[in-house]
Amino acid sequence: MCANDTVILAQTAEDLSQNVGRFHEAVKRHGLTMNWRKTSTMVFSREPTECKIEVGGVQIEHAWETVYLGIKLSENGRIESELERRIGRAATVVGSLRKNGLREYRVG
Repeated sequence: MCANDTVILAQTAEDLSQNVGRFHEAVKRHGLTMNWRKTSTMVFSREPTECKIEVGGVQIEHAWETVYLGIKLSENGRIESELERRIGRAATVVGSLRKNGLREYRVG
């Protein structure tokens, strides 16, 4: 059993390291495991800032972008890459509809 889709926020890298460590201990007490391959840190900042966190001897990956609950998050807080991703998905759907015979659809 795993703990999924958890976000831990902190003001500093030191606070984040402590909070992740506490969370890791709580997860273990309840018989759950952390999937370190799917765990990452991200710093929301106007300037690129890397955060190095280690828990249980494992260095947690730092991500500059990630998809969380279907939304692409970027370390600089900008949404352009998320908009591009959504437009690309919409274009794929429209292309699929055209390929499958839906040429024109009018409302009303």
